[in-house]
Amino acid sequence: LRDSYFDTTYLEKFDGVSEIIRGLIRTPSKKISSKMADDLRNDVNKINIDLAAINIMRGRDHGIPGYNRVREYTGLSRVSDFESLTENEDFAEALTDLYESPEYMDAWLGG
Repeated sequence: LRDSYFDTTYLEKFDGVSEIIRGLIRTPSKKISSKMADDLRNDVNKINIDLAAINIMRGRDHGIPGYNRVREYTGLSRVSDFESLTENEDFAEALTDLYESPEYMDAWLGG
């Protein structure tokens, strides 16, 4: 992933982003995982940055609403607790410590 993150040949091969977006829309998301590849947190394109933190801040900068509002916008029901999003109890507890409820969670983190 680190080697292909800024590589646009994939987009050229599939004639733009239409097929990628279509695949994203048609593919159900998995439950939230607490794992993120170290390369995405520490070594994106040989630059020492935390891509997760950047994506969360980018969402806030652009005014993307919280997780439950995005769920409603996409036709999904709201969730009231983190346990319904992940089977990992420690991760659900960590999310509760950070956000109190899914109402306040950043959309990017919720997937």
